[in-house]
Amino acid sequence: KETRFSRSPYQEHTDFLSTKAVSATKVITEGEDQA
Repeated sequence: KETRFSRSPYQEHTDFLSTKAVSATKVITEGEDQA
């Protein structure tokens, strides 16, 4: 049963990257606030 890929690997990867990008941006913003 190969309906496991209803979300493509590409979509999974994009979600993963955007999550990482958001947390990185948050860290950078907080760092600038303290500077």
